[in-house]
Amino acid sequence: MADNTAIPFQRRGRKDPEAHIPLEAVRPARAFWPWLSNILVFLFGVLITIVAFEVCYRIATTILPAQVPWQDRPAFFYLPEDSPDRRNQKVALEKDPNTYRIAVVGDSFTFGGRVQYDDTFPKRIERMLNVNSGGKKVEVLNLGVPGRSTRMEVQPVKKALQKFHADLVILQLTLNDAEEKPYHVTHAVQNKEGKIVLSNPIFRYWKSLGFLVTRYYNAVLRREYSTYHNELFSNPHSWGVFASSLKKIKHEALGAHVPLVVVVFPMFGEPLNDSYPFKATHEKLMDFFRNEQVEALDLFNSYRGIPPERLQAQPGDDAHPNEIGHRIAAESIYKFLLKAKILPQELKIRNAPRNRRLMTMHKKNAEGL
Repeated sequence: MADNTAIPFQRRGRKDPEAHIPLEAVRPARAFWPWLSNILVFLFGVLITIVAFEVCYRIATTILPAQVPWQDRPAFFYLPEDSPDRRNQKVALEKDPNTYRIAVVGDSFTFGGRVQYDDTFPKRIERMLNVNSGGKKVEVLNLGVPGRSTRMEVQPVKKALQKFHADLVILQLTLNDAEEKPYHVTHAVQNKEGKIVLSNPIFRYWKSLGFLVTRYYNAVLRREYSTYHNELFSNPHSWGVFASSLKKIKHEALGAHVPLVVVVFPMFGEPLNDSYPFKATHEKLMDFFRNEQVEALDLFNSYRGIPPERLQAQPGDDAHPNEIGHRIAAESIYKFLLKAKILPQELKIRNAPRNRRLMTMHKKNAEGL
């Protein structure tokens, strides 16, 4: 007997209204519309959220005071008339017997291109060590050149020892000094200076999207920046080149019987607190210097807790040290050299009251006028 359950029963040439209709024939039509309506409701909600966020963003940027770009860098840079290299006054190659000469070799942090030549930490050290009356005269040579890495500083150290007869060599180190070529931007949204530039016309009208995209790329770039600089000192090749260069510099100083001091600067583009991303690299460097028996000063603790924008040459734009950053470095280096008994005792600043005592003295002097 044939199975006719799936075939409509026909009576008098017409379909029986109660004839069996397979469920599969009606299910898609009944399920499609609720599914589509849910998607439409969701998309409408997303659209409303986007519009509301855009409106709120525009209102907020209208109400909140706009950040007016400001510039406090020098309008011009003054130099000694006989300056041979934009960072120093001319010095005699034959050093006077009554002169104590320090050579500071480094990169752009030493050169200090965004501050006056006598505001750089080498010249601040010179100023500090010459405040005593009588005694030795101190000359501090700023031999910093922007873009130098440690492997490029072996020859300048030789020059400082052989040509200028330095009594002390200070090697300034920044965390990009292990690189063999300068770091370049890698994203299409960055210009040559590394700033984020959103050129697509959509961002002219969709302001909040531009804000979110900028925040996203800032996070990406910061992460990549940290990874790049940490890897410079973990990559066997770059670390090997750096370590070899440092040993050559040490050998040159030992051969000339001249003390060598390495000064490590932190990166001023990062928070100078427990979230600082290069702490492990600083520790690795200091362990290396201890093993090599090289005197070294890590300046991180000298800046710890200070907002980075207070130390930057141009906050948010140029993370090189400004006048405050250079002054703190000079004071920290002076105290380190004194504690390590590297400086001659006659160069110790004899009149150095602490801040609170200095204020008291100033008040008394003002009352006596």
